[in-house]
Parts: sequence; C-alpha cells; structure tokens
Amino acid sequence: MDQETLSSSGALFNSGALFDSGTWSGIGTILALVAFIGICIWAYSGRNKARFDEAANLPFADEQPDPETGSKPSTNKDPDLSETDKVSNL
Repeated sequence: MDQETLSSSGALFNSGALFDSGTWSGIGTILALVAFIGICIWAYSGRNKARFDEAANLPFADEQPDPETGSKPSTNKDPDLSETDKVSNL
C-alpha cells in the first residue's frame, strides 16, 4: 500500500491525522467542563435540597442524650465560664 491509501483509510490513527494529541486534549477538556457543569446543576437543583440539609446537620446528630438526666451533653467544658468569658480568655 502506498502512503496516500494509508492516509485516507486510517485518518484517525496516523500521526498527521485530524485527531492529534492537541485534539484529544481539547476533547478531554470539553468532557471535563461538561461533567463539572452537570455536577453543579445536580448540586444546586431544588430536588436535592432536603437531602443536603439533612446531610449538613449530621455532625450535630451524633450527640446522644445522657441516660441519667435525659438531656444532651454540654459542650461547655468549664461550667464556671460564660461564652463571653471564653472569648475574652483567648
């Protein structure tokens, strides 16, 4: 086979073809951009708001009530200090 036949039959795979490394990089960039936009649309859609609000409150949900008193444990380590005293002691 001569060079002209090879270039016309296998245009996608030749070194001087339409799809060189720059074209593949561009296609990859466009696919990444489309994926990013899709994730943004999914994250900010109103359908997921309730699920995301629940997930946002998960760090606060693990506090178990004290079996003796029935109240949640206090996060205040030093009961003698008020919130303003804590800030001023920093």
